[in-house]
Amino acid sequence: MGRFREAVALFLESKEEARPITPEATVLAAHAASRIGEFTLSAHLAVAAERGFRAAENVTGLVESTNLLGVVAFERGEIDDAELRFRQTVELAAQLGCARFAARGANNLANIAHMRGRAEEALALYRRALEANRAGGDHRGVAEAWHNLSLTYRGLGQHAEALDACVQALHAAKLHGGSGLLALALLGRAELHVDAGDFDDALVDLERAEFLAWQQGDKAQLFEAGRIRAELELRRGDAAESYRIAARIHSHAGASGLALIAAEAASIATLALHSAGRAAEALAMHEVTVASFTALGAVDLLTRFECNWITATA
Repeated sequence: MGRFREAVALFLESKEEARPITPEATVLAAHAASRIGEFTLSAHLAVAAERGFRAAENVTGLVESTNLLGVVAFERGEIDDAELRFRQTVELAAQLGCARFAARGANNLANIAHMRGRAEEALALYRRALEANRAGGDHRGVAEAWHNLSLTYRGLGQHAEALDACVQALHAAKLHGGSGLLALALLGRAELHVDAGDFDDALVDLERAEFLAWQQGDKAQLFEAGRIRAELELRRGDAAESYRIAARIHSHAGASGLALIAAEAASIATLALHSAGRAAEALAMHEVTVASFTALGAVDLLTRFECNWITATA
């Protein structure tokens, strides 16, 4: 299912054949495993790479493996551990004088601040990451920072700012040329189209993003596209189709360890069930959603969900 899966398979084959394996190769395999949703394997490989980098006194490699362990923890919903790893990343990057990883650590800390409802802190950290990435000519980092700024502005209801940031994310993604990065930016624009009721435009972006994610074997992006599709169907009044998609994403993302996507899918499934007149099932799924967002400390998402629930059930 794409280059990431092939990379993991080649690495595991090398291990079985007892070929010498460097920490550099191990951390690359750990990155690839995280992109196909194999988070247990990714964490195992990242720890092995971290151990190897530490033994070799390779601080550059150490900061990369530490950051990756934070990313894996974040995706699995282990937010406190993720925050600790990202702070360690920023500290190590400062010791090394590595602007790229300082920016990446700031961006990842901003993701946690955003999820936990600290929007102003998130905006400040994303802007810090943006400027550092610009200074270093890192188009990937620039695109990711603009994408995350767009998400934060959207959460604040600042739709013009969100759209402007999304345009910048797409521009930087095209300069970078990576399929996964372009898919990320397209998913951001699709969600803004859904908000505006521009469903046909949203579907165009979703289909393109899904194809790119499928090529890469990026399970998280495929699930994210499904979540947005479920939201689209709910907005245009097809509660049954919305629930069908949302329930599938909730189940599969949860099984893959993608806790945040699973929780967001549960929130859509809850509202779709209520809209379809399945009140008892909606109440049960409401409890699942609240528990999931609470466990993640996703204050902003929980608040927005409860507002939508109150509006729907009034």
